[in-house]
Amino acid sequence: MNLSPRLLASSVLRRVLEEDAFAAAALSAEIDRHPQLAPRERSALTDLVYGPLRAARYLDGRLVRLSPEATLSPPLRALLWTAAYELAFRPAAPAPAVVSDAVDAAKTIQPRASGFVNALLRKLVADLASSPAPPLPEALVAGAPRWLRRSLDRSLGPGEGDLFLAAPVPPPLCLRVRHGDRDSWIDRLCRELPDARFEPSPVAPRGIRCADGGDPRRWPGVAEGALVLQEEGSQVIAEALGVQPGDRVLDACAGRGNKTLALADRLGNAGTVDAADLHGSKLERLRIEAARLGARVGQTFEIDASVGRGDVAEGAYDRVLIDAPCSGVGTLRRRPEILLRRTEASILELAALQRSILRSMAPAVKPGGSLVYAVCSVLTEECEGVIEVLDGFELQTLRRLLPHREGSDGYAFAVLRRRG
Repeated sequence: MNLSPRLLASSVLRRVLEEDAFAAAALSAEIDRHPQLAPRERSALTDLVYGPLRAARYLDGRLVRLSPEATLSPPLRALLWTAAYELAFRPAAPAPAVVSDAVDAAKTIQPRASGFVNALLRKLVADLASSPAPPLPEALVAGAPRWLRRSLDRSLGPGEGDLFLAAPVPPPLCLRVRHGDRDSWIDRLCRELPDARFEPSPVAPRGIRCADGGDPRRWPGVAEGALVLQEEGSQVIAEALGVQPGDRVLDACAGRGNKTLALADRLGNAGTVDAADLHGSKLERLRIEAARLGARVGQTFEIDASVGRGDVAEGAYDRVLIDAPCSGVGTLRRRPEILLRRTEASILELAALQRSILRSMAPAVKPGGSLVYAVCSVLTEECEGVIEVLDGFELQTLRRLLPHREGSDGYAFAVLRRRG
């Protein structure tokens, strides 16, 4: 079987388009299916998945101008995106090989289209020769939806939205140190994985940024649970809750439980953290992971927080974290498919959902207690526009983490205190 990264990439993109798969999960599955891929090939495959997704609107624009009447099936679009991305933004890629591979792949997925693919890509090669593509960051900005660019500028300030959209990729992988000293772990990781890079996170006090280390499940400290994978901005939000020994804490939208487990580690045996989520299956996975790591998690509540608190008692918690479901705009570097799936209307729908959750869960905070509201988005509509509905709380801190500034994923979060 031909394991050309460009052909594997088009397979991943087809899944994103046809099955609404997350690019990261589909890419990881493809890499796991082909362990024989060399590190250089895995790197090329990753670029050929994330690059076309981030530049999809720009690439579509160039292709449509050359063939305005064409109707493309998802497999064909995925194939053309991969080839067009290489031709436009990877000058070292030999154009004849790119076109030839795309034509061969078209013969297997849509045989009658192979001639069309050949003709269109040859037109693109000629078009790029007379009108080269701009630098990739400019193409990413130009291809972003207008509503998103306007919202980013409103939220971050003029010009900041463009910097946000063009933030460098790939984003760093990050570990959280559960046991031991961070510098000691960095020294050990560097010794045992000399081809990789490890450095302290500048934003998360127990975070380690990692690159070029291969499969993190095989790194020292990870299998035994002394180190866990957790994005550094996610670590910052758990830290922002400021838990103290003896606190009773609620993670009200726990999801997979990364922040729940970070809070449990901070409390140890001197306090308790409960978890709530809409999906019981996620809570079950959280309990299993907590047991594996020896982390202490209290009660779990399967509730729809948009309609009520269920069995979560009013005024029962010293600190509550509401990491609300959101657009995920802050994670565009990891989830570029968001650019294809979010609309301006969907942001407004999510903001309404976030307000409902906040109104339901905020009363679980004791008078004098603290609430952190967070989203992995940087848009005002999903942060300031949501917390304004809260009565009886004082805003203490409002902060954004930005990929082009801090290097982490993008987040907005507010720390609020319930009046006594």
